[in-house]
Order: sequence, then structure tokens, then C-alpha cells
Amino acid sequence: MRMIYFANSTARPLPGEKETQLEGAVSFHMNRCLACLFITVVFGLWQQEIVAHETKRTIGPVTTIVTLMPEKPVIGDTLQLTIEVTAEKDVEVLMPEFGEALRQLQIIDFSPKERLSASGESIFTQSYKLRSPPSGEHFVPPILIEFIDRRPGEQESPDGEDAYTLETDRINFTVASVVVADAAAELRPPLLDTIDRSLVDDDLTFPIWTYLGVAVGTLLFGAAATYLFRLYQRKAMLKSAYEIAKRKLDRLVDKKLPEIGRVGEFYVELTRVIRQYLENRFELRAPDLTTEEFLETVADSAELSNDHKKLLREFLRHADLVKFAGVEPSENDINESVSKATTFLNETSQNSPLMFDPEQSSRRSEVPEATHSPVSKSMANSEVRNG
Repeated sequence: MRMIYFANSTARPLPGEKETQLEGAVSFHMNRCLACLFITVVFGLWQQEIVAHETKRTIGPVTTIVTLMPEKPVIGDTLQLTIEVTAEKDVEVLMPEFGEALRQLQIIDFSPKERLSASGESIFTQSYKLRSPPSGEHFVPPILIEFIDRRPGEQESPDGEDAYTLETDRINFTVASVVVADAAAELRPPLLDTIDRSLVDDDLTFPIWTYLGVAVGTLLFGAAATYLFRLYQRKAMLKSAYEIAKRKLDRLVDKKLPEIGRVGEFYVELTRVIRQYLENRFELRAPDLTTEEFLETVADSAELSNDHKKLLREFLRHADLVKFAGVEPSENDINESVSKATTFLNETSQNSPLMFDPEQSSRRSEVPEATHSPVSKSMANSEVRNG
């Protein structure tokens, strides 16, 4: 039997080949280290970013998710509050007005969005950037979402009300101080206290106080300039509750909804304008009450005359007949309702409180038409007087 053997042979490397292989190996391992470091940093930032407070509620065809980031803010952080509402097809969502329920928090920026999912659901998003409040315990109060169910075979709204309501859960959060708890134990005496003062020339202390004075003056000047600039911006955004309501009413009329068969929607929006005006002008919580409950509240108001109470009673009851009883109003009925709304606004416009104007805010952050949360009467009027 013949057996075949294969001999092992070792090739001798060419000149310079050994050094080239070594450099390639070093380069390969360095690239792996850099890639691992990059992935670690990105993953760490991603983990830090996703940590947030989150609440979720679902009522019927509508689901809301409210998130607040970061989960553990410190003084100076910018808070990110996101309100996301998902509604099934043919469900009309009435998102909260700009700044509603956030009056105790300072809003830096606001961005609303609307899109459709692949399954046909409507997704509404409102994103707020908030300035961090002082250290301590704080909360984001419940936020009211309203919707009208226009799906076939479903009741559009509860009996006697304009829309269904969904209230989000309250979010509690704590703002931490930047001062470490045991910082006092780490304090050390100033450097000059450890030096023999007899060796320090007294003339050398003059420039130190000079630089300190310049630094303090610069800080004070910057703070004053920032305050004046924000005061100017705040004044530019103030409009009366009457001006905002009148503009909304005019735009609603310009849409000519009754002419295209959307009479019910027209009356819903018309009564909404008047009820929001009543809340802002007379501090009556109108949207949460039925018509009859609201009229009882109006009857006890000392700021409304008897003629205005009668005008509101006729206006709201006629609107309820159209919205809930299926009454088809004539063109004259529609014009009369608009006329009563206009008359009520004009006759109660005097001493109307100041509010943040949505038109001015939209020029800075592209905010669509919305009613800003009202400024307290004393704060708004005092700012105008101080100007």
C-alpha cells in the first residue's frame, strides 16, 4: 500500500511584511475600541433621554398619553411636556387650548402637530417646553380633552352636553437643587487665608475688587436687559378677552359652515366661543356645565345685567334645539344667533381682562389659533401700567 505524506512548510515573510501586519492589527483593535466607546455614549444618552413620567388614559375611542421629561429635573433644566391623543376614525377631538391648566408653569415654546396613522386613526400632539420651577415638589394638573363621536351608530355626545370629556391624571415631580447635601463638609478656606498676609502687598487687593465689581455690574446689566426684553414680549402678547373672542367669531362666520350643510358644527363652535369668553371675561367655568346649570350660574352673577342674562338664555336655548333636538334653523335664525352673540360681546367688552394673544405667540413659535390661558387681572393690568 502506498501512503502519501504532505510535509508542512513554513513560508518566510518578505521584508517589511511583518511590520505591515502588526500595524494592521493595531489599527483594527483601535477601531473596535472607538466603536465600542461611541455605542456606549449613544446608549447612555438614549437611556437618559427616555426616562420620563408618563400617564395613559382611555375612554371609548380616544386614548391620551402625557409624558414629562426628564424624570428627575434639577434647577435650570428645560422640561418637555408632551400630550398625545389618538382617536379612531370619525371622532372629532377638541384639544386643550394653549397653556390650559399650566398657569403655574412658565411656557418657553409650544408646538402642535396632527397626523394620520396607517390604520386611519388621528393622532394629535402638543409639545411644551417649560422653564424649571424652583426646587421642591410640583405637579402638572389634570388636562381636559374633549371629543365628539361622529362614528355611524354612536351618540355624538352625552345628553345635554356639547362633547365627551377625558381628564388626564395628575403628574407629580420634584425639582432638585444643584447644591449637594454634604457640600458644607467639602468647603475649604480661601487661598489668601492660608498665606501669610504680611507677604501680600496691599496694593494687590485693589484689582481683585475692581474685577469683582465689573463682574457684578455685568451680571446686573444682563439681568436687567433680559427682564426688560421679556416684559416687552409679554406686553406685545397681551390682548383683551373681548378682542380674542371677537376675532374667533368673525373667523367662524367667514367659514360659512351653514352654506355647506354643517349647521350643527357651526352652532357647536358658536356656543364654544361665547362660553370661553364668559369664562375669561367673568371667570365663569362655563364649559363644564350643561346649559340649564350654566343659566342658573348666570342668574346669580352680579356682573351681568338682566338684559344680558335674557339674551344669553335665548341664545343658548335656541342653540340647544339645533344641536340636540334636530331643529333645522332658517337663514334668518342663523343670522339672529350671530347677531345676539356679537351684541353680547360688544356690550360686555368694557373692562375685559387681558390675556395672552395667540396671534402674537404664533409669530414666535408657529402656534395655531388658540385661546391662551388668561393672565390674572391684577398681573396683566399692572404690567401695562408699569410700561
